[in-house]
Amino acid sequence: MAKQWTKEEKIKILSELSSSNASTIAKKYNISRDSILRWNRQVKKIGYDSLVWGSGEASKNYGEDIKSNSEITMWRKMTKLQLIEELQKSKHLDLLSKSLSKKEKWEKIIKLHKNYSFSIKDLCNLANVSRSGFYKWVKNGQSHFNKWDENLEQIIKIFYFSFNRVYGHQMLSHLIKKFSNLDLKPWVVYRYMKKLGLFAITRRKRYKYNLESGNNKYDNVLNRNFVASFFGEKLVTDITYLHYDNNTMFLSIVKDLYSGKILDFQISDNLDLQFVYTNIKNSISQIDTNIQPILHSDQGLHYTSNRYATLISELGFIPSMSRKGNSPDNGACETFFASLKTEVIYIKPRSKWTKKSMIEAVIDYIEFYNYFRPPKRLNWESPQDFLNKNKSNWIAFVN
Repeated sequence: MAKQWTKEEKIKILSELSSSNASTIAKKYNISRDSILRWNRQVKKIGYDSLVWGSGEASKNYGEDIKSNSEITMWRKMTKLQLIEELQKSKHLDLLSKSLSKKEKWEKIIKLHKNYSFSIKDLCNLANVSRSGFYKWVKNGQSHFNKWDENLEQIIKIFYFSFNRVYGHQMLSHLIKKFSNLDLKPWVVYRYMKKLGLFAITRRKRYKYNLESGNNKYDNVLNRNFVASFFGEKLVTDITYLHYDNNTMFLSIVKDLYSGKILDFQISDNLDLQFVYTNIKNSISQIDTNIQPILHSDQGLHYTSNRYATLISELGFIPSMSRKGNSPDNGACETFFASLKTEVIYIKPRSKWTKKSMIEAVIDYIEFYNYFRPPKRLNWESPQDFLNKNKSNWIAFVN
């Protein structure tokens, strides 16, 4: 027959849990580990009186007297209306809100069960969520999320605000990995951001501007096929407005569709032809001479002029042009301009930008875009990293 431990002996054994584990203590006293854990569980639930012989969990009559006089029994006998009344008293009636997600309801159910001993079954029924789903969440995800890491919280907040609150959980997780060498799963960052109330700023609506057009038009060779097999095979170019204070500048870019890299950019105070053509000349110098790139543009005046026709002929480009009024035909450029303005320019009001600060911001962003910003399309690698990693592939393809 097993030894009958007294209340005092059990208390002495349990006191050693603060400095040792249950397995070690069990070997020391020649007692099962489960017994020690059971005693500890009873003390937390009821108190030290549960350690008296015959009143523990192993006893046939365990809990009968206690339950009959406890609130637990009262909660279990409640009707739905009574439970609602108790939730209202404890200011937790929002459990019934239809705006709460399942996870938010599950979190509240755990707190209510722990703090008020309400039945899990009744709370799940009242919140209109399944018990099986609740227990599966507790087992698979909730227990891990309870291990809140304050250092991780600070890292996520620092990156979120350092990048002007413009990035969601996926981009942030890869930026954290790139800059701090901390490999966080996107869903981990998502959970922390949601708990902290951190959300990416919504992109502002883009306005369309109608520019004059010249006489020379070209076929839409690109035809929205933005996938390239090697560096320099397909290039896109376009112009956008940079508004600052009471003035406006213009930005011209040439973008490689294989890597997404901005090959060259030029900023001008006016819409003269020369800054666009300088932009294109600088770009072709980076392309292998064996390649005849497709250069796609819209039908703006710069790209339909006679000078442009002469330029692309001299440089060996295959011209391609969007259909009139179809900005998605040049979506690769539009996407870059949207990113630039959402992530940098629109963060401050127009009145706060000066010519100098605007130029510096554009230069810094394009460097960040080329060398650090990891798009999903490139498997979360920056354009330059992608080029470095795949250089042997596309050089072999060209040769």
